[in-house]
Amino acid sequence: MKKLILCPLALVFLAGCISDYEMGVSAWEGHDYKEAQEWLSRVEAEESQYDSAQILLKQLPDTACAYYLVQAKEKLEAEEFDDALEVCEEALEFKPKNAGAEKLQKKIRAAASLYWIAEARTQLKDEEFTAASGACDKALSYNPDSRTAKSLQKTIKAKEAKKREAELLAARKKFAKDYEYRLLDEGYNATVTTHGQSATTLKLEWILATKVDAHKLTKDPDFFKDLRELGFKKIHPHRRLL
Repeated sequence: MKKLILCPLALVFLAGCISDYEMGVSAWEGHDYKEAQEWLSRVEAEESQYDSAQILLKQLPDTACAYYLVQAKEKLEAEEFDDALEVCEEALEFKPKNAGAEKLQKKIRAAASLYWIAEARTQLKDEEFTAASGACDKALSYNPDSRTAKSLQKTIKAKEAKKREAELLAARKKFAKDYEYRLLDEGYNATVTTHGQSATTLKLEWILATKVDAHKLTKDPDFFKDLRELGFKKIHPHRRLL
């Protein structure tokens, strides 16, 4: 049968006699400096460990700050930017306005911004505009004054708009062609063409069609809805005789 071995501190705890000082030291050793500070602050002046507790309380801000800065640097190297900033904030809680912590914060924000700018460029190259824009927003959240991120955001929007317009241009030309075939299938001798540099004008030409038929075709509400969605700005219906 195996023997149960307990350390002296565990025996004291089990006996219900562990002191605030010992709890503080235990928290310190576990790098839980907030809890260590709380326990050590409870040690009263008449207790034998009071002087030791006060010494630790004086050392605690520097010790905690140094520890958290090391952790923040490790998070930065791992590109865990949010965690790195959070740990930096913990360091500053113990040492407000600490130059090392503030400098590291700026370094983390700059690195995070550059990381997301690079990601935005990659997404833009693949024409993933939504993802690229989101990455730019992320970069700006770390560095709102980044001219590179702001300029890249404008580029993303411009290229997205250009691609969208190119798609609509192709769609308008296809619509004209398809609509002409539809009219021919329905027995109309018609020609449908687009005009203008951006093909935003639709010209309908009927040969030997009655005025009533031409009026009926161009008054279809769905027809005009489709034209608006495709970016057409003008329609020129025309009826002529042979």
